[in-house]
Amino acid sequence: MDKKSIQEARKRKYFIDAAMEIIKKEGVDNLSVKKVADLAGYAPGTLYNYFANLNVLLGYCAAEYWIESREYVLEMVRDIEDIKYRFIRACVAYLEYFFDNPNVFKLIFLQDFIHDFKGLPAEIQDRVINPTVVALLREYFKDCVSEGIIAENKLLQLEDIIANYIHGILLFYIMERTNESRERIQKKVEKQIDCLLS
Repeated sequence: MDKKSIQEARKRKYFIDAAMEIIKKEGVDNLSVKKVADLAGYAPGTLYNYFANLNVLLGYCAAEYWIESREYVLEMVRDIEDIKYRFIRACVAYLEYFFDNPNVFKLIFLQDFIHDFKGLPAEIQDRVINPTVVALLREYFKDCVSEGIIAENKLLQLEDIIANYIHGILLFYIMERTNESRERIQKKVEKQIDCLLS
């Protein structure tokens, strides 16, 4: 990578980091080119040298959030050797990440930015549509099959059930459609996944 490309990547990262900070604290609805540029330390028009529009910037942010969530899950299961419990703990860690970052959940799952990816590199598009954290959870799930914890012919069915269950719970919690505490939800998820794997 030449010097100019390195400088461009660095400036692009300033804008991405600024947008991610605003989204986490204030939500996508409060994101503007001016706010992002001010926080990044540049004039608003400069943002358009690196992103075709705000939707493209949101795509970059979503890709970074997926990486961040994967790192969080990896950290939470780092010392767990029991394969079944590692999978359960990974699912709960995924839940926790979005509990801690409700505006990130709203961006990734509720914001309609994904249709306008003009100017977004294919690699970033793929990272948004096929997040590495999901691949990680699938890997842990397949480990459960390898260890005989679940039957291989139930893998896809259980994967769908667990994914839909977790995302449904997140939606209800983040949109304040439940009175259950976060702690109670996490314990319930652990028990339900344990039951499904038994």
